[in-house]
Amino acid sequence: RKIFNNKLIDTLESKRPFLEKFKTAGYNLLGINRSLMTTSDLSLSLRQLAGIGPRFPEQWADAIGAQAKYFADPKAYEIAMKEIASRPNVEKYVKGGLDVGIKEERYQYNAWAKKIPGIKHIINASERGFSGGVQKFRADVFDYLDKVATAAGKNTSDLRWIRDTSKMINTGTGRAELPKILKGAGDFMNATMFAPRLAFSRIQAFNPHYYIKLEPFARKTALQATISGALLGTTVLGLAKLAGAEVEPDPRSADFGKIKVGDTRYDIFAGYTQPIRIVAQILTGEVKSSTSGKIIKLDQGGFGSMSRLDVLQNFIQNKEAPLVSFITALMRGKNAVGGELDIGKEVVDRFVPMVLQDLQDLIKERGPIAGLLMNIPSIFGVGTQTYGASQGVESLRGNQKAYVQGLIKKEKDNSNREEAQGKITATVRFFNTLKTASNDRETTMKKVQQAIDDGDIDNAKELAHTYNVKYQKSFKESKGWDADKQYITDNLIKDYYNKGLIKVTSRSIKARRKKQKSITSQLIEEGGGGED
Repeated sequence: RKIFNNKLIDTLESKRPFLEKFKTAGYNLLGINRSLMTTSDLSLSLRQLAGIGPRFPEQWADAIGAQAKYFADPKAYEIAMKEIASRPNVEKYVKGGLDVGIKEERYQYNAWAKKIPGIKHIINASERGFSGGVQKFRADVFDYLDKVATAAGKNTSDLRWIRDTSKMINTGTGRAELPKILKGAGDFMNATMFAPRLAFSRIQAFNPHYYIKLEPFARKTALQATISGALLGTTVLGLAKLAGAEVEPDPRSADFGKIKVGDTRYDIFAGYTQPIRIVAQILTGEVKSSTSGKIIKLDQGGFGSMSRLDVLQNFIQNKEAPLVSFITALMRGKNAVGGELDIGKEVVDRFVPMVLQDLQDLIKERGPIAGLLMNIPSIFGVGTQTYGASQGVESLRGNQKAYVQGLIKKEKDNSNREEAQGKITATVRFFNTLKTASNDRETTMKKVQQAIDDGDIDNAKELAHTYNVKYQKSFKESKGWDADKQYITDNLIKDYYNKGLIKVTSRSIKARRKKQKSITSQLIEEGGGGED
């Protein structure tokens, strides 16, 4: 469209076969959600360039500034693209297949998204910033390496040098070549997966065959880039740990290589640790829970148990495009982390930029000021997730919420993280379970008290029984109760009652608790509803 006028292009596109137009329409439909979710951020610097950037700090810094500049100024973007196209090495870019002057995969098939009123300008700005920044970085690094190699006596006009140097730069910036078996399905994969080339670039970093096949100069540079990125990342992890954050060294955990502050995780390695985690889990046959610290054995059989195949499937499903992942979630009846499926939330999440989703989670946990500050890394590409034992606290009220917040602070220094997380999770779940059956608690309590005042104890018991049946149903449906029994004990329930955290319907009904044997029955009779 930059060379020919739009009318000519539109005319040519209208002449395409029906099936081809239908296929393109389907891809554009699938691309809407991805375009919306990846907009409104400046994630290039600490996402696509996280692995290779530390090896080329000057070009990395320039790319960070360029992304912000092109995001804000369309003319600056056009000038930059023309400047790249006029460089002396442009012929080498073309010969080597260096990815400049192309449409980045996260913005492919976004034609429909760019027509949505109100947000199309933001989508265009995001694409300008990202595409301009990363392509400038690729061209700058190629030119720099061309100069260094020439000074070292290398023949930089050699086709292998040009191709392998371009391949190394493309891979390092999230544009790895797809395996030969998948090359013919590139368009389909890009429409149905979130970012297939980015995913393969992370795998290539640990693939010996990838390095062996490269031209010696390109191989050396690729290894230097991988090592530089790893050293910088581990240095940041060490500093974070010294500052008081948690760092998970166990590759069996989803938190491996991440910085954890409260329930918030920061993935500073930009996805490079994922292949390590998957291999570790499959080889050991174990998964470490990122919330409780519990070691889960794979391939044990039985209902609900995980297998090695499940680990691999989950890894692939987490790479799906938004609309495809929604269909997968509906078919599984579970969300991406295996929890209860909230269809409304799943739909909304696929139309909201990821950076805003991260911000919402942080504000819920930390409040508006701290949440905004803690979300800054997410804006620049650091993967940010907030979930864990304290999730659900925001739905509590009054003394219950204050009690759980105090428990979180108390357990912070508990060296047994599995026990600490277990106590918090069990308590939050217990209060929330009581809450689900407490909508008519006050009304029921008044009726029971009136029946006792009238001397009609049988009626009081019947009223309490009806209410408790409702409570029992909600409690039995509570997820993970078996795992909580070791933490929610008889004495703890009595302590909750004495502190006014839970209530009973009447003294006569309270006395019946002593006749019950199971902990579930004790919870029902003692805990007839939590505070609203």
